[in-house]
Amino acid sequence: MADPKSFANSVEIKYCAIQGVKKKPFDATQGVLRFDYFENIEAPTTYASLIIGEESMNNMISEIPLQGGEPVEIRFKTKVDNEEHTYYFSIYKIYARYVTDRFQTYTLGLISTEALANEMVRMGTVLKGLPNDIVARLLKDNIGTKKDVFVDKALNKMMFQAGKKTPFSIIETLKMKSICEDGNDTVTIKGTAKLNNNSISGSSDTKEVQTGGIASVKEHELKAKGSAGYLFWENKAGYNFRSMDKLYDKKKNKPVATYVQQNAQLADDPRFIISNVEFEKEIDLLDKLRHGAYSSVICFYNYSTGSYEEYAYSLEEQFKEMSHLGPQSGVTASQGAFSNYPTRIMSVVLDHETWYSGEEPGSPEKKDGGKKDSAEFPDWQKWFTAQSIARFNTFNNQQLQIKVPGNPALKVGDTIDVKIMSQSKDKKEHPWDKEHSGTYLISRLNHAFAPKEPIAETFLTLIRDVYGDDTTDVETTDGISTI
Repeated sequence: MADPKSFANSVEIKYCAIQGVKKKPFDATQGVLRFDYFENIEAPTTYASLIIGEESMNNMISEIPLQGGEPVEIRFKTKVDNEEHTYYFSIYKIYARYVTDRFQTYTLGLISTEALANEMVRMGTVLKGLPNDIVARLLKDNIGTKKDVFVDKALNKMMFQAGKKTPFSIIETLKMKSICEDGNDTVTIKGTAKLNNNSISGSSDTKEVQTGGIASVKEHELKAKGSAGYLFWENKAGYNFRSMDKLYDKKKNKPVATYVQQNAQLADDPRFIISNVEFEKEIDLLDKLRHGAYSSVICFYNYSTGSYEEYAYSLEEQFKEMSHLGPQSGVTASQGAFSNYPTRIMSVVLDHETWYSGEEPGSPEKKDGGKKDSAEFPDWQKWFTAQSIARFNTFNNQQLQIKVPGNPALKVGDTIDVKIMSQSKDKKEHPWDKEHSGTYLISRLNHAFAPKEPIAETFLTLIRDVYGDDTTDVETTDGISTI
């Protein structure tokens, strides 16, 4: 058997080119010392750093020259899947430039082209429709991305003034206010799709792109079927506007691989071993209480009508309505006790349009229906607001970081199964830590390529909201799944 490290971590650079002001791309393949690629479930774009050196690169800046915004294409091939992986970025920064007698070294900051386009767009119109449709139109029509867009269909229509904000800022706001309907599948909008040739408009004839059917919900229904809280991020597959509940649903978001904490020399498949484990976050009860993770009170003030209401949220009452990555079927005794006492009071200032879903602007006037109709906040949407805040506070109750052999097929938003070695006395009979093993969501990653060594490593930050191993306990690494 070949040396596990050289086999599992091996990487080969195939191509690296920088397109400058000249028509012919500058070939920097031989000068690549290191390439770090990053994804983050809380970041709207991917980003990277590229270190270029060697004598052949001495005149790179003068030959291109670099002024910012230059397209970069880079391709790598690893042993995990034996496939080429291509990355496209734009240069936005030169971090460092070191000059010696022999050669120069450049560290280039790279970012998705859409991140630059976003900074040049300000939305001054009225936006209306389902949140997922608004997000898709902002990405396709206003930013102009040609990448695929993955959205979970929402339940609630919206209409609001964009306020000269960037598309990414608007989407950040929509994350908290979007409600995912139970039973709906994720919709993929292909990179070549055209949603609205006239871009987003506030006119009454603005077309709404219907990405799928939507069930109607009575305006005052107290227990609407759905789940609040969305996340927005970019990964290698494209842009994602996804419900937290759908991400934690193992039937809809199946694990793509199994990683085992094991000696590389003894592993059946060294490509799927965990070489380092760090528990970054486990229990911080005081922090959870201060953020109202178990129970909170939301105070709603409508400055258009002067109305004021308070609404309480309890995790114990709604735990079973949400998806979880773990076997925990209900709240623990301590969580149940804390759910009876609101530990955070929050104020939300809203106007009568915030939750309005009609075709025409809502009116607080009695003659137009007033509080009995379009201007009243439906109670079920107030509940979803409270649920969304609590969901964000419990989304990453458990967090760990692991290092594995370079696997560019992994992406943020995937789930993986991990087997952590037990430290108990009976570890021969029960080799895996049942409390910390199980299924996790990838929330951050760093694919690190060093072609001169040649080594590829992947650093993963994994999260979940409950504890415990919900996977089948196995004694060996036989049957490890691959991507």
